[in-house]
Amino acid sequence: MRMTGRPERWGVNFRVAAAVLGADLPRGLVYLLAPLVLGALTDDRDFDERTAAWLTSVELLAAAAAAIIAASWLGRRSRRETAVLGVALFASAQLLSMLRLGLLPLLLLRILVGVGAGLASAAAVAAASGARDPERVFAVSSLAGGAFFVAIYVPIGYAVASAGASGVFASAAVCALLGFMLLRPLPAPQPVAGSAEIAGAQVNVGPALLVVSAFTAYSVGTNAIFAFSERIGRDIGIPVEGIAGVLAISTLAGLGGPLAVAVLGTSLGRSAPLLFAIAGTAICGIAIVLAQTPLVYTVAQGAWGFIYFLSLPYFMGTLSALDARGRWAVIGTGLAAAGGALGPGVASILVGNGSYRPVASLLLACVLFSIAATENLGRKRRGEGNKEKENKLIKKHIKYKQESTKKTKHIKQ
Repeated sequence: MRMTGRPERWGVNFRVAAAVLGADLPRGLVYLLAPLVLGALTDDRDFDERTAAWLTSVELLAAAAAAIIAASWLGRRSRRETAVLGVALFASAQLLSMLRLGLLPLLLLRILVGVGAGLASAAAVAAASGARDPERVFAVSSLAGGAFFVAIYVPIGYAVASAGASGVFASAAVCALLGFMLLRPLPAPQPVAGSAEIAGAQVNVGPALLVVSAFTAYSVGTNAIFAFSERIGRDIGIPVEGIAGVLAISTLAGLGGPLAVAVLGTSLGRSAPLLFAIAGTAICGIAIVLAQTPLVYTVAQGAWGFIYFLSLPYFMGTLSALDARGRWAVIGTGLAAAGGALGPGVASILVGNGSYRPVASLLLACVLFSIAATENLGRKRRGEGNKEKENKLIKKHIKYKQESTKKTKHIKQ
């Protein structure tokens, strides 16, 4: 489908997409700044790599838990209020993290950062899931968010180079407060009939669990690689400002992913693009780990950005199709964030003697599981489609026989 004419013909409410971006910005900051946070905690706050990785993991776990808990009330309560609370909590905890505190106070603050990001993200996901075309809302939001991150990565890199961990924490707080100004158009939840809602939830549990499990495993592997990408780049001689530049290039390339989704929508279905993205991510991740030169590292990061950001709208759109209220999408996002949180921690255990190759093996295992779950979902949906076609043919045949019987009786009379 070509995206021509007025924006409303694209099936996207751009004010809602902007509000989704503002609410989802804290989660994006937690994920996309993770390599810089991990590196800054190691170099500036004198934590070892393992401790810094677990601090990053705890942040993501807190975001996951908050999003899953928020899913229970977002169908009834104001999404805007939830997003405002999340952004305020996120920004406040980031600013307090600038203080040179011990491990325990910093741990508590990073948990609060994660909780804030999780609450705001849950509101964003629920709002986008209720849209007419959720893939495109997620894609447009991701596209604008990617452009924003391209603009801020290099300045944040210089902030980290000059102020260490305090530079990245202050930058994250400022960025979140900029997103705060976009929250007003977040739509209220739409009423859904109770019986229909319960029936829909019962029908969609099986497919939803397949998507959630694939998304979670995918997040474990991808975040394991991404969290250590700063360390990998430093090992081949790239300075921290250069790493920030590479991440900006990766995010710039990543704009192509949601742009492709915004243009294609579901014209190719959901399973095929998703399988392509999952497999492509594995290839790019392994290339990042094995890179021996800055050029190979930069190219691999750019390809990673495109394919990774291509996958997210299709994951979210698939979950949104299962529940218009967005509960499965919020739960899936939360569990995926939990998987992403485990990634750096598990990777820190696997990393030994400066070698990051075991992390590539972890990514490969997670990707194979995700492909298996996604392919199983595709077979299940195709089976349901065939069954539905059979039921329609049976109903048509029964109707034809009833009409034939009536005509026969009429002729006899």
